[in-house]
Amino acid sequence: MGSRHSAARQLIASGAFSRLVSFSQFEKRKESFPNSKMVGDYLEILVEGILYTHPEFNAKEVWEVGHVPARIVKKRIAFLNRCASPVKSLF
Repeated sequence: MGSRHSAARQLIASGAFSRLVSFSQFEKRKESFPNSKMVGDYLEILVEGILYTHPEFNAKEVWEVGHVPARIVKKRIAFLNRCASPVKSLF
């Protein structure tokens, strides 16, 4: 599955993820980005990849903030409304 992130195509094409094998490499590469928005996008795409590829997270779908389908939001909000204790995320 490819990334759903709006900046994924541009960052992947730039080679930002080429042969990326450690977080320290990620940290070094992010220093070359021109602004904090791009660094944030880079981190979000990295996390998306981790969620998809590490079985302990069991992620089936990952969305960028602001792009979650309405059907999912409604379903999760209904779940949160049924919870007795506060829940801080929509995972």
